[in-house]
Amino acid sequence: MTGSLRIVRPVGSGDETFIEIREDGAITAFNGHVDLGTGIGTALTQIVAEELDVGFDRVRIGLGDTSRTPNQGATIASETIQITAIPLRKAAAQARHFLLARAATRLELPVEQLTVSDGLIRGNDNRSVSYGELIAGDTIRLELADDVTVKAVD
Repeated sequence: MTGSLRIVRPVGSGDETFIEIREDGAITAFNGHVDLGTGIGTALTQIVAEELDVGFDRVRIGLGDTSRTPNQGATIASETIQITAIPLRKAAAQARHFLLARAATRLELPVEQLTVSDGLIRGNDNRSVSYGELIAGDTIRLELADDVTVKAVD
């Protein structure tokens, strides 16, 4: 069994998934719009990578697949970045906060004494644990929260 962490929005009898992180380290982000040559795939990947503190190359983006992505309506002008990127960014931040809290428990350190670099959480005592290790064997489903703190723009 492969563990995973999914940030979802419940809809009807199912879920719309925004972020999935698997125990093998694979990260997939989902957005309901499609890239019509404007580079939204790249931009959304950058947003997710930044919020999760992982390298750009670690994030795969799923766009516009109606069986897998959130229903976010038609792809119109710059709406993807201005509107539909917001819940995706919050989902990535929520996943990071959850994993930091889990690492704090495992490492027996306050969150303030932890840093993240490319999905590896390291304590100030140099012990570390990866996102994948924190998920291993578990199937974690969190509902997307509106009150998640995202990183400051700077």
